[in-house]
Amino acid sequence: MKPLYRGTIYEFDNIDVSVGKGYKDFGKGFYATADAETTTIINEYYDELEESGYSDEICEKVIAELKPENLPKQYFFRTPEAVKTLSFGKVKRQVIG
Repeated sequence: MKPLYRGTIYEFDNIDVSVGKGYKDFGKGFYATADAETTTIINEYYDELEESGYSDEICEKVIAELKPENLPKQYFFRTPEAVKTLSFGKVKRQVIG
């Protein structure tokens, strides 16, 4: 089984694909990714961002690396039936900041 990751500040016990923001890439549903690359990128630049006072130069570097074409594949689950194919492992919490 392939591990997927979901980044959120909210705790949840179940997935309701009918809630959320409908203007995301594929509309309302549950989004996940194949790795934690986004967190890695942010963590790599965090100290530099703070030390530079969030300078435009450093912010532009981070934004460039976070563009969709530079990130891993995105997985989208639109229906309750699709969500039933998921199982949850351990929760890893990482606080940035």
